[in-house]
Amino acid sequence: MQVPGLVRGKLLVWVAALAVALAALGLALALWLPGPLALAPPKGARNVSTRVTVRATLRRAPAAGDELALLLDPPAEGVLRIEGRELVFTPSAALAPDTTYTARVPALGFSWRFTTAPRRVLYLAPGAQDVWQLYLLDLDGGAPVQLTREPWGVRDYAVSPDGDTIAYAAEREDGGHDLWLSARDGAGLRLLLACPGASCREAAWRPDGQGLIYERHEGGQPALWTVTLDGEAAPLLWQGEPMAAAAPRLSADGRWLAALDAATEQMLLYDLASGEGDLIPGQTGVPAAWHPWRNALLMSHVYWLGESFGKRLLLADLEEGELRLITGEDETALPLVEDIHAAWSPDGEWIAFARRSTLRGAAAPRQIWLVDAQGGELRQLAQDARIHHGAPQWSPDGQLLLYGRYHWEQPDGPAALGVFELASGAQRLLPAAGSWPAWLP
Repeated sequence: MQVPGLVRGKLLVWVAALAVALAALGLALALWLPGPLALAPPKGARNVSTRVTVRATLRRAPAAGDELALLLDPPAEGVLRIEGRELVFTPSAALAPDTTYTARVPALGFSWRFTTAPRRVLYLAPGAQDVWQLYLLDLDGGAPVQLTREPWGVRDYAVSPDGDTIAYAAEREDGGHDLWLSARDGAGLRLLLACPGASCREAAWRPDGQGLIYERHEGGQPALWTVTLDGEAAPLLWQGEPMAAAAPRLSADGRWLAALDAATEQMLLYDLASGEGDLIPGQTGVPAAWHPWRNALLMSHVYWLGESFGKRLLLADLEEGELRLITGEDETALPLVEDIHAAWSPDGEWIAFARRSTLRGAAAPRQIWLVDAQGGELRQLAQDARIHHGAPQWSPDGQLLLYGRYHWEQPDGPAALGVFELASGAQRLLPAAGSWPAWLP
């Protein structure tokens, strides 16, 4: 039986209207369901920082009674915050390198995957025309990758707390330095702060990653300044004057600044909240090392025996209000040594540092040592009297120690990089020649 044309037309109109209604219902349902609008890291992302914060932005804010969790597989402990429509999961420790993670929100029925970056190292080395540039090395293999091509070179650099951004001081033709930012792979390069007539360098990131504190050298003594990621700079003031200090280091909560007083080389502790500060007596000359999460820092404390001097590691615990030696209970005890470049393990249980003998003023190559956080057990890692070892750097997972090295009898020779594998005690050289290494998490 044939359907009359008029009826057929009405039927088509009805079907079209139904389709529109169903589409509108589907759109309304999709907008009502609290599924994801955006994910970070994105689905399938690779080379993700092991210090990543995992985020899911929902279509609508969860209801008060929703029991939400954001879980990682392999499992990782952390803290979940709900900020409006956003679920924010901050792992308590660095994630494992070169590992594929599945992030799940079971209550809402969605998940996604991302893969963390392999172990990577940043360092400075001479490039073309012997100009120092920033390089990246994958510890699992491959040739070094040059990240910067500054015409006058790179002086120093610092990696942001989340591992996604590198700040560095680029030299100008006049000998000054400007501050630049780049992504972890060297892309997205932008000028953060131009410093005409001055040298802006040795920047330290704020723990929230929203700005830096840096040294500004302009004429006489260095002064500490702050700069936001928008490039707004201002001097830090202490007792109404610009803070004449160097080597800024910030506590984990961002409240306390430790720096070296420019006039005395004593350690200056400065409360950024109150604007008040004080000096810890005794010269140090070496930057502080803050505990991973407590308001406690390590510094090198100078002491004298006759005409010879040494340095021991001193703990300044702001929470307990105490000062105590970590390496050696008695500064007058022999051997006379210089302990510097302290670095806390990520779990806060161990301290790596560089030590050398200074008995009767004689200098010796620095070796790498470990001491437990209470100042008890001492363990020497490096025992090669021909090699001078630089500042040790813990890997984010606490399994490796990175350091620079050069031959003691050839201080002007090529510098090298090495790592200690703490579980086995094995030591290996990296296929790179350079200095001032740091982990890219």
